[in-house]
Amino acid sequence: MTLGEILTVVFFGHSPGGWTYRGPVATIKGGASLRISILFWAGLILLAVGLTPLLAVMLFSRDPNPNPIGFGLLAFVTFWPAIVMIVVGWNRSYR
Repeated sequence: MTLGEILTVVFFGHSPGGWTYRGPVATIKGGASLRISILFWAGLILLAVGLTPLLAVMLFSRDPNPNPIGFGLLAFVTFWPAIVMIVVGWNRSYR
């Protein structure tokens, strides 16, 4: 399978070969399964990529007054888009 076919399956849900991508499955108490949208996972990754450097500098810096301007801007730019992606992905999981 080529990269183009894999991306077609992941983003559009079907492949030229006829099989369908169902996405990652999360198991809930009681044995019910919920298929979590790829948008939800992308939002979580974006949130982690945006906040981890800032939190690392704030928590592990020996400087009593760290000034992580670049990491703060990265967190600012990625936080709200990530939250929107998580909410939209979670809502899409219930359809």
